[in-house]
This record gives sequence, structure tokens and C-alpha cells, in this order.
Amino acid sequence: MKPKKLLTTLSLACLLLSACVSPTPTSVPIALTGTATPMSTITPSLTPLPPFLTVNEHINCYSGPGETEYVLVTTFEQGDQVDVVGQDSSNGYWIVIDRKGDKGCWIEQKHATVEGQVNSLPALIPPPTVVARPKAPSNLDIKFSCQRSGPSYRSILNLAITITWEDNSTNEDGFEIYENGNLLRTLDANTTEAHNDIQSDRTILGSAVYEVLAFNGIGKSTRITKTVTYHCP
Repeated sequence: MKPKKLLTTLSLACLLLSACVSPTPTSVPIALTGTATPMSTITPSLTPLPPFLTVNEHINCYSGPGETEYVLVTTFEQGDQVDVVGQDSSNGYWIVIDRKGDKGCWIEQKHATVEGQVNSLPALIPPPTVVARPKAPSNLDIKFSCQRSGPSYRSILNLAITITWEDNSTNEDGFEIYENGNLLRTLDANTTEAHNDIQSDRTILGSAVYEVLAFNGIGKSTRITKTVTYHCP
């Protein structure tokens, strides 16, 4: 083969081989536009719990700040917890809602421990006063004395019992005295003493339970109770 023709044949072969080989891809840089925004830090906020109180002792809760001017709404026992919805700082009361019956009433601050934010509680004005049940009397005391009278062969034994108490109300219509659950006396308002005399011709030995309460047209106060044991030979 002539040299010129051989060179032409080799050149054609090289061109065919170049067409069969896949080209190597070339990466093209992509330009990003815009400004990156940093992620903000989220701080959780804590919602304060609604204020509530824990009752420190057995206490009555009234429709206003006072048991003689307002009616009894409900009674709380030691350890009860109730929601606080208002305050009456001038009179020293919390206004609460009974969780059992959703009844609103006023309870003295000194009888309960409060938890939660109370600064935002509304200051409530006491409602108009009403005629309420009287306060219960207190300091019930029972004394007795024994004395014989008459001739010695048929003497009579006299047991004189004196019942005294403290009047704590200003709106009572009177007092009721009970002996062993039975009504013994009904007395006028502002009375603080009652008497019960027992006569017998034999030795008097026994005991009795005496109770005193105040009452008016609205109702009766709680009873105060005391038991006395007597022995008259």
C-alpha cells in the first residue's frame, strides 16, 4: 500500500473510534441566589395555673362576708381544694367556687392556704346583707347540786341543774334547750341560762346530754353539746 493511502485510512479509522466513545460529562456549577435566614429559637411560655385554696379546717362558707348577715351556702372540710374566683381584702375573704356543686361563696382567708396567682383576681363588693340564721352559742357549761328536804323518814332529794352558755348572735329570736335529744325549754332572745330540777325519793345516779341552739325565722344554728354525770346519794 502506498504511504499516502495508508495515512488516509488511519485517519478515517481514528475518526470512527472517536464517534463511538461516550464523552465524559462535565459538571456545571450552579449559582445559588438569595440570603440564608437563620432559624429562630422558640422559648416556651408557661401559663400560670388558676388560683385555688386548700381548706385548713372545718369551715362554713356563706353568701357574703359574715355568718350573721348572710346565709350558709356550703361547708368545707379540712383538706378540701376549691377554685378562687375573687377576693375581698378589706374584710379578709376569698370568693370560691365549690368544685362539687359550682356554688359561689365567701370564706375567711385565715382558714385556708392559697396557691397560684392571686394578684389578678377581681376585687368583689359584698352583696346586700340578708337576714340569716343566728350564730351558734358557745362555752356550754353544766353544774348541779343535790339537797334533801322534808322529814328524814320521807325526805325528798332535789337535784338542781344549771345550764349556761355564751350568746354569740344578735339576730336570734330565742334558744332551745334539749335533754337527751328531747326539747326541754324554749327561751327568749339574749338568754344565757336555764335550769332543770329533778326530785326523787331515792338516790339519783345517771348522766344526761344537754344541747343548746339559737333560732330565728330563717332557721336554727348548729347545736352545742355537753354531757353531765351526776350522783346524789
